[in-house]
Amino acid sequence: TPFYTALSEATELFDNGNYADAIAKYKIAKETPEYSQNKDNKSLIDSRMALSDSLITWRERADNAFRGIKYVEAMTWYSKILKYNPNDVYVIEKNRDCATAHASDCNSFYSTAEDMYDAGDLEEAKFYYQKVIDSDCAFKAIANDKLLMVDKILESKKNKDHFLTYEWHKEVPIAFTIGS
Repeated sequence: TPFYTALSEATELFDNGNYADAIAKYKIAKETPEYSQNKDNKSLIDSRMALSDSLITWRERADNAFRGIKYVEAMTWYSKILKYNPNDVYVIEKNRDCATAHASDCNSFYSTAEDMYDAGDLEEAKFYYQKVIDSDCAFKAIANDKLLMVDKILESKKNKDHFLTYEWHKEVPIAFTIGS
């Protein structure tokens, strides 16, 4: 029957992540007599259409977050979609891309922070440790510990008095002494 044909096609489109095309097929199914004759059919079609609309919106939000390099946010939306349609190949691949890019960014931020720390550029190190934390990286606890350590070092440097002495004598060369 036309109802079951449209429903079958819509289900296949939905499973493949073609939500707009699935909605079009659900609309065709709604125009058949079987739709209005069976309460279960109405409920199924109406709920699938509403879900398809939501999945389209969520995918747009995920894609926008991905393009904006907000990988954690994008993964949240992609994961939400996968709860309702674990067969959506596009979303599976994008979610994997997000995870890869996020891990790469996290490694880069942490490595840069460590390099800056080793070079003695504590302000830059602090900036990159904070990026690790803000990016919700897997090793954010370590970065947080390092950030606290950097803060203590910077604070201890602020609290030290510095002085400069100028020494001279008629027959002795001039000398400068700097200390804290």
